[in-house]
Amino acid sequence: MKFQVTVAGEQRNVELVRGCDGWQCALEGRSRRVDVTEVAPGVLSVLLDGQSFTLRVERADDGYRVYSHGAELPATVENPRRWQGHGGGALGRSGRSEVTAPMPGKVVRILVTEKQAVESGQGLVVVEAMKMQNEIPSPAAGVVESVRVQEGETVEHGKVLIVLAGKEQMH
Repeated sequence: MKFQVTVAGEQRNVELVRGCDGWQCALEGRSRRVDVTEVAPGVLSVLLDGQSFTLRVERADDGYRVYSHGAELPATVENPRRWQGHGGGALGRSGRSEVTAPMPGKVVRILVTEKQAVESGQGLVVVEAMKMQNEIPSPAAGVVESVRVQEGETVEHGKVLIVLAGKEQMH
């Protein structure tokens, strides 16, 4: 999985690859061993190349706020492959959008039903990966056209989870 991560205004390219003994992280092409455990809601214990860090992460309107060693760092994460062909994250020109799994994992909760209206940023599905539960948000306001997964199902990166129709198709 490739991501563009911006922390405190500095953009970095990050690639995560699951191996047999955990995750490998490449930061700007430099490979690093990383292990992340959620020790409490929003609190992560990170082991990076043998060094341990504790991070507190909160959602913010413009992305995330990451707190470490008394510093507050604004952060955003963009998965370029997730939005390809979907109008840069908004519902595409056709008014439909496929919300896909940003990582491999297990569907632990489905938060919406078919024909339900949703707002931009509203949680749709919770996927557990690396012992962390990740709420997958709606990229835009719309209506749930179809739910393509079931609770307990294992999904791969890129698997279609939910299909949304744009507001203009809700009427």
